[in-house]
Amino acid sequence: MEPKTDSNRPSTTRIIAGILVLLCTFPIFVYGNFGIHELMQFPYKKMSFFEHIWGKLLVILVSGTIYLTLLGVITIFLLIALKIWSGKREKPGHIIYPFPAVLTTEIADFYKVERADDQFLIFTTPSQIRGFLIGIGAAILCTGIFLFCKEIDNPYSEIYWPVSSATFILAPFILLVSQLFAHKRRFVLDRMNGTVTFPRHLFFPRCTVPFSKVLPGYSKGTMNLAFRFCFLHPRTKAAIPVLAEYDSDWWPFYVLYMDKNRPLPQGKVFDPYREKDFLRRKAAGFPKPIYPSISLVTDAYMGYIYTVQMSLSKD
Repeated sequence: MEPKTDSNRPSTTRIIAGILVLLCTFPIFVYGNFGIHELMQFPYKKMSFFEHIWGKLLVILVSGTIYLTLLGVITIFLLIALKIWSGKREKPGHIIYPFPAVLTTEIADFYKVERADDQFLIFTTPSQIRGFLIGIGAAILCTGIFLFCKEIDNPYSEIYWPVSSATFILAPFILLVSQLFAHKRRFVLDRMNGTVTFPRHLFFPRCTVPFSKVLPGYSKGTMNLAFRFCFLHPRTKAAIPVLAEYDSDWWPFYVLYMDKNRPLPQGKVFDPYREKDFLRRKAAGFPKPIYPSISLVTDAYMGYIYTVQMSLSKD
């Protein structure tokens, strides 16, 4: 009998491949710093465009962009190495576990649920750190603008160096603009068609994927030590918070809701639509459920009892 191995532990091949990817960042870092040093020695102060304000801003834009690009390339290689070391993890199944979460009216109001019925669940999740990021970006950008205005005519000032330009001007400006004009994180769960529409994320537009390909995840809460339930974005695999509290009972809630051949989950928001949903399933002959369950899921347990009214007539 062969001994069992830990599937989560990276193999020797993955370890070596990850190290080789990390070694590729060394020449990039060396040549990148060499290029930055040469840029700092460039006699742009002798150029005619440096006499204008747009020329000075152009120098800051170019130098900051070069430094951010270097950091971005190194970060990509680091993420590739981490991906190689992690390997393929076992994906959680779409299973209805006992005691799914209950969508209460308070939770629906907090997440600004637009629609919650037997066909669609549409909600917008608020960003808990958006205000914090806007404050940080504005503070750093104001500091950079102050330093720029103070030493605008000094061509040897550190504000024109790539590191300073990226840290105090370009990066906080990008952060501030991205947060001020950020799109709402609006999710659309289509129960009848079994699809989930994700909001725009980074440079990726809105996308619609089958719920069977949606994976759950968790992100660290900003106000406490709890982990918040999320959906993993189908393109970036980033954890995006959804309508949920800080517990693990929300995944079976979503699985139960997206199974149109089962009753609607518990919660007063669904009570007006239970009879309609029951009659639809009854007319279809109560088709086989889409996703398995390890507990008994009935209409009565979810909050609806079907009564048959019979009329008696005397002969």
